[in-house]
Amino acid sequence: MSSARERADAFASWAEHHRVFERDSGMLRDVYVRGPTLADWKAMLELVLQNYPAARLTRSLGDASVDVPIPDDLATLFEPFEQRAHLSVPLAELELVCYFFAAEEIELSFAPEPATETSLRPLLAFLIELGDALGREVLLTAENLPAAVYFRYEPAEQRLTWYPESYYMP
Repeated sequence: MSSARERADAFASWAEHHRVFERDSGMLRDVYVRGPTLADWKAMLELVLQNYPAARLTRSLGDASVDVPIPDDLATLFEPFEQRAHLSVPLAELELVCYFFAAEEIELSFAPEPATETSLRPLLAFLIELGDALGREVLLTAENLPAAVYFRYEPAEQRLTWYPESYYMP
């Protein structure tokens, strides 16, 4: 099997997929994994912190943020917002951020506006790596609109699908 980066390279076409990053009233993009277990959350954190050296897991302490290790009790990641952990994952010009809103879905958000052609391949590779690591479907959608799917990765079939007809245009 080829690497996630090679599979993303074979699929990525900026001319075809640039609309994912077009400015649309400031709306973010979301990466979703539905119905994860705590083991899936741990696998996601391990994948990100091992494979993306610039990624950081932090916790707010007053006005400061400090780097923290993956906690033994993952439920502590979902504490009240003032104390909640944040995961930051730089990918080319993009920065994916997880705020640990709910244990019931892994959600990483990013602002699409700074993207260029060099953003597409790392983003698609991330979707593939995450799906393969968890053995779960991964979606890239419009912000808070899981039905407005731009890309879907299905690890069982090793299939990445683009849905140009589902673009949300406010």
